[in-house]
Amino acid sequence: MQLDDMRIFVATVDAHNFTAAAKRLSLSKQFVSRRVMALEEALGVPLLVRNTRKLAVTELGQEFYERAKRILGEVEDAEQAMSLRRAGPRGLLRVSAPMSFGMMHLSPLVADFLREHRDVRFDMELSDRTVDVVGEGFDMAVRIGVLPDSTLIAQKLFDVNLVACCSPRYLRRRGTPAAPADLARHFACFTGTAVSWRGSSPWMAR
Repeated sequence: MQLDDMRIFVATVDAHNFTAAAKRLSLSKQFVSRRVMALEEALGVPLLVRNTRKLAVTELGQEFYERAKRILGEVEDAEQAMSLRRAGPRGLLRVSAPMSFGMMHLSPLVADFLREHRDVRFDMELSDRTVDVVGEGFDMAVRIGVLPDSTLIAQKLFDVNLVACCSPRYLRRRGTPAAPADLARHFACFTGTAVSWRGSSPWMAR
């Protein structure tokens, strides 16, 4: 049984004859008659009583007509709901981002986005921890640095430049590195818009 046959049957009952139904559906009278007959054969019961003047609906036909109208109405509602969703973004969007980066760069963008898309709600976690995007139910996460292999889809936004600097007092105490390999013996603090990390010898891993 096809959904189109159900529509044709409902239109035929509403119009009381094949000719009016065919005109309403922009189909031929013969095609409408054949599809109703095919529907009766598929169901194994007579739906209409045919005579030269008009059509009469059988008891089973009336029951099927009422059920078919409800089904077609639900299908139409579902199609309209999907159409509305295609019209623009809506719903909850969960985002994770580093604290300082989110405050400096994302917060103004989120405010502008919400003004333009009022059906969207944001749940943004600003934290320097690495979240489990799938396990914790996030839709998107902003990361700074080289990403490990992942099944997640990644899109590069822009480059972030890091500057290594220290105080003269630190150099007097720890010595001045002469080559990149010397940095392994120095302490570091990665902060700001990049990452937050404190400890010794992080250089070789970055």
